[in-house]
Amino acid sequence: MNHRLNPRRDFLRTVSIGSTIAAATGLEACASSVSALTTSPSPQPAGQWDLSWVDRLKAPFRVVFNITQKNDLGLMQTWMWMDGFRQAYGTADKDLNAVLVFRHEAVAMMLDDAMWARMALTESSGGTGSGNTAPTPPGRNPWLTKAGSSATSGSQDTDYTISALRARGVLMLACNMALRGQVFRLRQKENLAQEDADKAIRSAIVPGCYIVPNGIFAVSRAQMAGSAYFAPG
Repeated sequence: MNHRLNPRRDFLRTVSIGSTIAAATGLEACASSVSALTTSPSPQPAGQWDLSWVDRLKAPFRVVFNITQKNDLGLMQTWMWMDGFRQAYGTADKDLNAVLVFRHEAVAMMLDDAMWARMALTESSGGTGSGNTAPTPPGRNPWLTKAGSSATSGSQDTDYTISALRARGVLMLACNMALRGQVFRLRQKENLAQEDADKAIRSAIVPGCYIVPNGIFAVSRAQMAGSAYFAPG
């Protein structure tokens, strides 16, 4: 009887050892990836991030949008969320807290026109142009303002550009880890020193945007402050 069970035990032992090796290999690969993402410049020391945006989450209705793709779905659906509450409850903008967390490739949406031109950034396929009536010119952030506009009144019309939503009190957060990817891209393109590329990218951040340690932290922190979660799609 024991002899018949030995092959099974040997098989299970082999699977267990193989799984352990595979797990260790996966962890090592994961650690290498994280190490590549956390190279200089060093993360901000604890307590030196601007988290004042959390204190602004006092409105009766709150939501955080987890935006990862470089298109206008998150902006459009933020406008729809605000408009839905206005129609259902008669709310004003002051009654609503929308937090937009730009992470992964979407962090490029938080860079100004000059940096888009400098890095030859383009729209992702599937973007609808954020209300623009003409094709987006090369080197322009199509989601920052409407084509031909330099400012916005922040009205409740169908202008769901970054500038219009900001004027209505929407909070914009940029993932620092994703920004490092943009720093790397600029370094490669212009053969810059790390410090120079980092300074250039941070100088190009849209005014009023908060830089957070990473997007996952920002989404969870907004939820802890009472914000519902929404993933554009």
